[in-house]
Amino acid sequence: MRKIFLKKLNYFLQMLESSPNDALISSIEEYILSQKGLLDESKNSVMLLESLANRENESDKTKKIFIALYCFWLSAMQHAKPEIFYFGQLDNARKLIAHLNPAILTNVHFLSGKESNQENIDKYFHKIEGSHAALVIYDPEGYKLASKVNNDTVLSCISLLELFYFNHIPTSDKLNINTLYLAKQYSTLINKDHRTVIIGNSYGYMAYLTHLPIVALICLLTAWVLNRCSFLWNISLKILAILKIIFFALAISIFIATY
Repeated sequence: MRKIFLKKLNYFLQMLESSPNDALISSIEEYILSQKGLLDESKNSVMLLESLANRENESDKTKKIFIALYCFWLSAMQHAKPEIFYFGQLDNARKLIAHLNPAILTNVHFLSGKESNQENIDKYFHKIEGSHAALVIYDPEGYKLASKVNNDTVLSCISLLELFYFNHIPTSDKLNINTLYLAKQYSTLINKDHRTVIIGNSYGYMAYLTHLPIVALICLLTAWVLNRCSFLWNISLKILAILKIIFFALAISIFIATY
């Protein structure tokens, strides 16, 4: 029952993003109210019900309903703790596991893409069908076997390339919403030891200097040299004073931004 519920929420999210309309929103409200037994008293449930009930008074109702439904879906996924069923190469499966937060999953199962023993294949597929919330992930080697999975029995079938590549392009229309659930960022940002979080695309990330403290020290050193050895240069005192202020201010700004 919960597996069908999660798949339905996933479907509604995709439809809201691609072709939102009043009929769809009414269908979402009708379905959510028919599944009251799967709702809880969390803030995400309350926010979803309120966004649906008050939609007539909201100018941006589609956006608010999408956000509320997504937050509710995400909390429902975390509560269900899906199982990963991997098809493909063992090395790739290990790389995937290294990027997953164990707190959001129940188990990770593996079947080689080269598996030829039909009994082992049947047992693996039987596990998938019996799972309370199955996510199938496959690499190129495992695609042939993974393509035989009945999509009605799983939450989603995701390519490993899609998970690792498209997950870093949130604006891509090829993004599978389940990749967001598995994203490593959810676990790494929980780490309170981070002093700085960079939000942006790859250009912004590459432009950020990891050695800023060294740059700040160089600026301070330059300001000190200008102050101590100003008599060596044939430059007016006014220009030297301006240069010292610039380098000192730059050093302080970098330290503040970094720490």
